[in-house]
Amino acid sequence: MPRGEEPCHPLFTQEGPGGCALNSAFALAALGAEIVLSGNPLGRDERAEKIFAHAHARGVTPQLTFVEGLRTAFCRCRVDQITGERDFVLSHEDIQRTENESFDEIVNAVNSGSYSHLFVQPYLREQCRMLLPRIQGARAWILAQDLKTDSIYLPWIDALQVSLEDLEIPFRKEALEELGDLYFNDRLRELFVTAGAEGVAYLKQGEPAQIFPGHKAKEVVDTTGCGDAFRAGLMFGLASGFEVAKAIQLGQELGAYKAQIRGSCLAEPLKL
Repeated sequence: MPRGEEPCHPLFTQEGPGGCALNSAFALAALGAEIVLSGNPLGRDERAEKIFAHAHARGVTPQLTFVEGLRTAFCRCRVDQITGERDFVLSHEDIQRTENESFDEIVNAVNSGSYSHLFVQPYLREQCRMLLPRIQGARAWILAQDLKTDSIYLPWIDALQVSLEDLEIPFRKEALEELGDLYFNDRLRELFVTAGAEGVAYLKQGEPAQIFPGHKAKEVVDTTGCGDAFRAGLMFGLASGFEVAKAIQLGQELGAYKAQIRGSCLAEPLKL
């Protein structure tokens, strides 16, 4: 949720909204998509108020609940002002210890066919364990991020985005195709592997891996949220009827654009 950033040299602090889903939601809104954001419960505190204010200012509809006695979760990350690379140094608060009062509302909305594409991030594991089986009949395409090959959520999603740095494998077709074999099942048939400036690999079950070259930023200021911006461009492109290659290209352009901006979120309307 809100996040302060501390680059290594020199030191400065900046606090703002963040988190994988929120970053992607703001980027999608900047592209002109209609977005509803559901997820982590919030405390009744100043950070929660800022989240709602930022969401409404960017055209995102927050469908979030407040819990008395809970501090709104936050994370701090350290950003290197020379390279723009970052690492996360602190997170706090158990955000899984509460039930979401809007859960049934979310399920009903999804099953009604209101959404074409969903991004589900299983940080709230119990809620996702309840949510995903109940929306299997929906017509929405479901994307998740950074799941292990033995994750219980794999049978309930259509596509997965994973980062190469988390996989620790070479960015080569043979290795990527072997990876796809470990992930694919009757429903999950698409895998997107992001490798920063190296590019993006797209794997579809039963087909050879496709590797798309990287899209370099004009200037790298802060890489926080670049993967989230890529996902937003990808989903926007697919929802707009683009071919996968064109949707990936849009995601790469959005990720590179984000690298030029300090902080994790895109705020202004975009015309890429």
